[in-house]
Amino acid sequence: MEEAKKEGLILSCKILQGNAANEDDYDLILMIENKSIASFDRNKERDAKFDAIEMKIRDIIGDNYEAIITNYDEIRNLLGTKIMREISLKN
Repeated sequence: MEEAKKEGLILSCKILQGNAANEDDYDLILMIENKSIASFDRNKERDAKFDAIEMKIRDIIGDNYEAIITNYDEIRNLLGTKIMREISLKN
């Protein structure tokens, strides 16, 4: 995510933790801040930048890369995604 910020692909990334309200609720949120809804649009330049970031990660991790990403489903339960907008209230 730091590389994505350097490339201007995202504005920020945070992990938020809290208590789940019930058994179907989440306790961790990966929050990625984007400049605008338009930044979600796929295009060749954006995809190429993300691909280059993935290649950097693969080079750093080396042969263990596939083993590391293969067990993601075992260590987490992805509940979904949600797009939200920050609002500012004026007096």
